[in-house]
Amino acid sequence: MDVIFFLKDRTAFIHQLYCVTSTPYIERIQKIENEEDPFVPFYSGGECDGEPAFLTEYIEATKSLDTLRLMYISMLMSALHLYLKTWTKQSHIPIIDKLHKSTFKNKGWFWGYSSHFSHHFNIDFKKAPVDLKILEEIILARNNIEHQSSIAGRPKYRVKVYKNLKSLSYIDEFSNHLLREIGFGTFSAPCVKVTEEQLIEAISTIEKFAEWFDSELEPQIYPSRAKMKE
Repeated sequence: MDVIFFLKDRTAFIHQLYCVTSTPYIERIQKIENEEDPFVPFYSGGECDGEPAFLTEYIEATKSLDTLRLMYISMLMSALHLYLKTWTKQSHIPIIDKLHKSTFKNKGWFWGYSSHFSHHFNIDFKKAPVDLKILEEIILARNNIEHQSSIAGRPKYRVKVYKNLKSLSYIDEFSNHLLREIGFGTFSAPCVKVTEEQLIEAISTIEKFAEWFDSELEPQIYPSRAKMKE
């Protein structure tokens, strides 16, 4: 199986799907901000009783965009996870139970696979030509998206995960303000936030990591393929 082909096929699909599904909400926000049809206020000044015109529609559009980005970040990390899982199967060297109970459990699946491939194939993830902090932050964000602690509101970071964050990149501005003012608490737990730029950066980072990883592992498992590419 050409593993990286299927990974890039999936990342390309996620990218185009985001572009298609986000466009209506981006256009709605722009039209409301520019007071374009059909979002032209019927009263002067763009306000009525102190509330901006079309506030409900604006909030709905921004929430929809936020939700789409969270969903696609989750899909991206699942793709990376499947990519490493598939290469493990292709190598015919399974993950030992001891590693599952230690690194996988304590540090997460990314560093679990890192230990596995380092031990058996001398591949050091830290030598990848990408910023691994980006992948770590995305994985932590994805975990909180998938495992929400409450049905109310947006996905928030749990205190244990928050303490492991190396940056506050995937936290919204309001949450950052609360953290600076009162610190982490039940009512100030930060919300997970992903911008369009971060989503595109995540796609690029995953693809570059996979290209590097393939170049390191494939010649060891399929030497004939490496000779054909020379």
